[in-house]
Amino acid sequence: MRYLISLLFSLSFLIPTTHAQTGTAYGIKGGLTAATQTWNGSEREYMLAYNGSLTIESLNDDMSLRFFGQLGYSKKGSAIVSRAFVDPNTNQNYPRRVFRQPFEQANLIVGIKNMNPLADRMEWYYGIGLRLDYLLRYDLFFLNVDDFVNKITYGLSLAGGIEFQPEKSPIAFQLEAMFHQDLSNQIFYENILITNQWGQQSTQSARVINSALDVTLSMKFIRKIIWVDADDDTLLPYGKEFTKR
Repeated sequence: MRYLISLLFSLSFLIPTTHAQTGTAYGIKGGLTAATQTWNGSEREYMLAYNGSLTIESLNDDMSLRFFGQLGYSKKGSAIVSRAFVDPNTNQNYPRRVFRQPFEQANLIVGIKNMNPLADRMEWYYGIGLRLDYLLRYDLFFLNVDDFVNKITYGLSLAGGIEFQPEKSPIAFQLEAMFHQDLSNQIFYENILITNQWGQQSTQSARVINSALDVTLSMKFIRKIIWVDADDDTLLPYGKEFTKR
């Protein structure tokens, strides 16, 4: 974990640091994930999981654009649906079953978002980012295709949300939805012999691509730099005392 935190703060070098910048926000976010996969047209259900991230973000009162980065943990994957059926040979009933196939991943997202006023102390935003995932562990249940599972995948992340910052508070809160679409295959194989959970064998091919929707709550700690004219007292923040030189 300490290596992930160190990498997160190193992202600050990707954020512009000129006199126009007014600060940086550091935050923590977490919530629920609904993940699915495209798997050669087979029937898949959404798999519900959870996610968590550490975030960093630029602040600039003179522009609506913000640069952001986040390091996190999430679960992608999907669930296989086995429909209820009756064995014609034994007349035995088999109920409908769902088998989860989770892919636990560490992820890095770097992107940009646009802030827009919504109400007093409240803004709405949308953004886009580039995403890189590293596979930590996975469970394919009965499917033995370990040699064809990719450790590293990449894709795009689209975000939208609402931010609220109480007056004179250094803390802001966000409610966000972020959709992740991979552009690379999590699993890829062609014409290999597969044995299913019932011992039946067949030749199969697969191109497996992840999609996921995160809904998160986040808390951000804001550190602002206030640029003032030392010869003009009217520019000094209310309730603060400054000594002019």
